[in-house]
Amino acid sequence: MNRERKINLNKNSKIPLEDRIFAIPALIGLFIFLFLFIFQPFHISETHKNKLLLTLSFGLLTFIILSFQSIVNKIVLKKNNPKVYNYYQKIKGFVIIIPIGIFNWLLLKLWYLEPPLSFLTMLWGTALIGLFPFLYTVIYIERKYYIESFFELKSKLETNRDIETYKKNYIVIESENIGEKVKFHPIDLLFIKAEGNYVSIHTISDNEPKKKLIRTSLSKIINQFEEEGLKNFVRNHKSYIVNLENVDKVTGNSRQYNFHIKNTDIMIPVSRSFSREIIYKLQKEL
Repeated sequence: MNRERKINLNKNSKIPLEDRIFAIPALIGLFIFLFLFIFQPFHISETHKNKLLLTLSFGLLTFIILSFQSIVNKIVLKKNNPKVYNYYQKIKGFVIIIPIGIFNWLLLKLWYLEPPLSFLTMLWGTALIGLFPFLYTVIYIERKYYIESFFELKSKLETNRDIETYKKNYIVIESENIGEKVKFHPIDLLFIKAEGNYVSIHTISDNEPKKKLIRTSLSKIINQFEEEGLKNFVRNHKSYIVNLENVDKVTGNSRQYNFHIKNTDIMIPVSRSFSREIIYKLQKEL
């Protein structure tokens, strides 16, 4: 409950940094100014011009261009949810370094009638310096939303339960071998794993894990669960079905999550193609 309260307070107390149009452009512009002013690369240390104004102008230019990009993304294109972007989509944003490099070159020509650097050198230098704040921003956003997703999912797994699932007294899974079946209470199911033409059904009874191997497929089982309205059982991987009620914690990141099963040291992978879908589904329905 404390974690859930903390999440709600964070959401309601202030606008996240990355959702503020001018926040990240201002921080990156400040970084560029301080970096150039302190280290004075690109012959800045040799110039007789006002070094404070020179370096400040490049930081200001970076801020203006990034602010324009932020306005276009958030207001014009309505791309205002970095949570749903994957790494590739975030890294694509680094192409903004090209117009920044071009305008840096034009700004350099205003300061020097005969610039001390070639256009390609200026472009390369802009990319090299801009890489540091850009990667930090991507990592910051990725980590922030991983932590939020983790606590939201963990909180919901701990505090919510699909009541309809647990109204049923028992679940019976029939084997393809005549007369063979497995019977268990819904809350006792930990997970089911595909093993060739068989599946192993892992349950817990009197705090002791148990395993039963029968001849059937995960597809047949998940179809049965869906027909019976058992929403807490999810196929999170091509080889696994898990009971979300018995997931103790979630680790990993948005590229790969892992479910840790209660009262065991078992860690079950979540397929890359399933992970985001499962997490969004849980956040929406539980």
